[in-house]
Amino acid sequence: MRANEIKVADLLKQIYENNYKKGDEEKIIAIAEKYKTEKTFPRLNEKDNFLIIYPDAIREKGNSTLKTLKSFLGENADFIKNIHLLPMFDYTSDDGYAVKDYLKIRENCGTWEDVENLGKSYGVIMDLVINHVSSQSEWLKNYLNGEEEYKDFFIEYDDQFDFSHVVRPRTSPLFHTYEGKIGKKKLWTTFGEDQVDLNYANYQVLLKMLEVIGEYFHHGARCIRLDAVCYLWKESGSKCCNLKKTHIVIQLIRLFMNMVCPGALLLTQTNVEAEENKKYFGDGKNEANMIYQFVLPPLVMYTILNENAEKLSEWAGTIKKISNETTFFNFLGGHDGVGLRPVKGILTSDEIMAMAENVQAHGGKISCSSTAEGEKEIYELNTNYLSGLSKITDSDEICRKKTLAAHAILISLMGVPAIYYHALFGSRNDLKGMEESKMPRRINRQKFERDHLEKLLQEEKIRREIWEGIRELLEVRAHCEAFDPYNPQRILKTDKQIFGIERWSENQEKKCREKVFVNVSSSQKEVKLERDIYREEITGEELTGTITLEPYSYIFLRKL
Repeated sequence: MRANEIKVADLLKQIYENNYKKGDEEKIIAIAEKYKTEKTFPRLNEKDNFLIIYPDAIREKGNSTLKTLKSFLGENADFIKNIHLLPMFDYTSDDGYAVKDYLKIRENCGTWEDVENLGKSYGVIMDLVINHVSSQSEWLKNYLNGEEEYKDFFIEYDDQFDFSHVVRPRTSPLFHTYEGKIGKKKLWTTFGEDQVDLNYANYQVLLKMLEVIGEYFHHGARCIRLDAVCYLWKESGSKCCNLKKTHIVIQLIRLFMNMVCPGALLLTQTNVEAEENKKYFGDGKNEANMIYQFVLPPLVMYTILNENAEKLSEWAGTIKKISNETTFFNFLGGHDGVGLRPVKGILTSDEIMAMAENVQAHGGKISCSSTAEGEKEIYELNTNYLSGLSKITDSDEICRKKTLAAHAILISLMGVPAIYYHALFGSRNDLKGMEESKMPRRINRQKFERDHLEKLLQEEKIRREIWEGIRELLEVRAHCEAFDPYNPQRILKTDKQIFGIERWSENQEKKCREKVFVNVSSSQKEVKLERDIYREEITGEELTGTITLEPYSYIFLRKL
């Protein structure tokens, strides 16, 4: 343990500088010892995928929603291997992201035993809302009531602090006022009045959060997701985003996790520019094991709407292997909107505006953020992904083909594929839910009664065929070692309306090469193969020479 103790001490010195006290590292070591588990997790491979879902997305009378989720997936979706549970704890707003209590599971969701049972069948990502807590949390109440343990847990307004360069994803005020026994306090709120930022400059906050992470591993987590972690540290005169000390805190969390649960994964959620996002890999060993590939949702949407793969191919050609311990968390749809900040410099403002107009034509919304200069800019598109991919005149058949073409791109890229539950269910915009809640993001957060969902999947052709199509894609991926998340990739340029990629196994005992071609257009296209013979993985057909790709179709080719 001595080596880890030295590493912890070094990181604490970098974080807290003059406020670091010798012996502080012993408190972290003690927490790691308390939660240390004998359980280990295997390295990710081509069979791994993630389903992103709310813990209460599927409901059934007489059952906790976590039990219902396990039962539903066990009976219907044996191809799902890991589950990213969106927040399941008591909350006050933002569908779980204003957490009241990090350890109290909502009554309708179930119990820790339900979580542990889910973890026996699936790898579980637990979502840690690390940047802020609910305005109704006990931590904030204790702070406002002057309890010594919670002193300096939050960030008070300081007129000596230079806020002029702060970057954030909202246009609401940066500070809000709260009142308790110690009077009124004006506190930092990156995301809004009900989400109050924690003060990580206070060592006690870090210790509290490590305790929470320890509890999550105690109850069977395979992976911890750090929500909005890029905003964690604040410094006067800076953007208060992506700061050096944020990275050091992440390094400390990764070290702590390695001590508690070998093989566990750390996933960072940082919806920022692409190159800045990659920095959360650290040196390839000391920060995130996985980072969200935030460029993918808007860029794939642009590609299919414009029937042009050139920008996607150019960008994908820059994706290189980082290390054998790090890879990308690839996704398209998600519980938030389609973020646009990551494609700055890739798409023009006119191209982004055209996508926004298409989203609005389907009833979707546009959300804005504040720049460092105080100006508003489009931050995200609030839409279900199928609806955002489609033009208003597209038939169900075209919508289905576009959705599956998008997911063929998703599963072929370096990294591990993550499928949002509404993508798997073939859903469209939930306009009613958005209008009733007056929350734009609710357009893609609809929840279901189990019997109704199963009826929809049986009776609605587009839903059934999208479900089966995604299943088929994941099964093709699972049977080819070339798609191991850490294996390299090469972009194959044939035609501007075709996305082509080659993946191969680095394991000499499992030599395998796979070529994937996706027609992103509404026209027939041809692909010329070399003289070699290939097996098409979905049909089993042997192919050579020139092959024809129907509109929005794809092929997976293994060299024989």
